[in-house]
Amino acid sequence: MQPGDRLILDDRGARALAQARNIPHTGLLGLLVMGVQAQRLEPNPTLDILSRLARTDFRMTVDLYDWAQKKIKDHTP
Repeated sequence: MQPGDRLILDDRGARALAQARNIPHTGLLGLLVMGVQAQRLEPNPTLDILSRLARTDFRMTVDLYDWAQKKIKDHTP
């Protein structure tokens, strides 16, 4: 890996392994938040994506959903 690289992982076991080996990583929600913060994604459609994910079998805690929603809303005009 190069400096600044980050793995994209949503699998719990893979995330635990990356964390144990101090490998920077994020998941889909982190990507959505980073996309909005970098102004590569628009906040309102991204909030819609987040809401749609919550209605599927995508696993996320309420706290993680709330975190992502707040981070995205912080960048809504």
